[in-house]
Amino acid sequence: MTPLLSAIEVTKQYRLRRPGWRTAMLTAVDHVSFDLEPGETLGIVGESGSGKSTLGRCILHLTPVTAGRVVLEGRDIQALSERQMLPLRRKMQMVFQNPLTSFNPMMTIGQALMDTMRLMPGLDDKHRQQRVFALLEQVQLDSRIANLYPHEISGGQLQRAGIARALAPEPAMLFLDEPTSALDVSIQGQIVNLLLDLQKDRGLAYIFVSHDLRVVHYLAQHLLVMRQGQVVEQGAKEAVFGAPQHPYTQTLIEAAHLHVSHVSPAT
Repeated sequence: MTPLLSAIEVTKQYRLRRPGWRTAMLTAVDHVSFDLEPGETLGIVGESGSGKSTLGRCILHLTPVTAGRVVLEGRDIQALSERQMLPLRRKMQMVFQNPLTSFNPMMTIGQALMDTMRLMPGLDDKHRQQRVFALLEQVQLDSRIANLYPHEISGGQLQRAGIARALAPEPAMLFLDEPTSALDVSIQGQIVNLLLDLQKDRGLAYIFVSHDLRVVHYLAQHLLVMRQGQVVEQGAKEAVFGAPQHPYTQTLIEAAHLHVSHVSPAT
């Protein structure tokens, strides 16, 4: 079976200016490869600056790769222009770390969701409005929230709205960039369980980036451990958590006080 998404030796470098007109190359992502199957969750963990978010931007075609390929449903997307990429954008959506800064403060929640539906040709305003209410219901929000602005609702409600916005164009995959880290502990578990329910109902694939190994263990089937732009360990969740091979992975697990046999997210 063809993977939904493949990263093949993806490398991203940035040119840095030095004093005296000298330049140097910074390698933010260094030859990263993985496959993502439909309905599967890949967890990516690592400290700040390890290249997790840069990898996400490469995967989503938000920044060009320096070398390597990203293949979506068998199609290499790196050589595509923005116009060629537009029909494929709906297949890959993102849920951001800070929900408040990810919304346009001048748009209501309903308007933000309808704006994302521009990726779905053939929908008139009436059907877009109906779809807004259906999406809010799916993420367990009252339909009245459609008329409110981002600053008028709580962080947990806003992150649910962010998930609804990502679902609006009916994607096959969500890239979740630390989606629970800006939320209270009491809300984090609710969002994680919502994501699991949506995945079960829709067959979504997730790439879940987090520094919280407990949440990653609860959600993911496969794991990628990154350090300084490189993958230092990857494999099935049970193998990586149960018998980590790299000292860096061992350190992360020890720092999280993770007992694999009975891990669950905050509720």
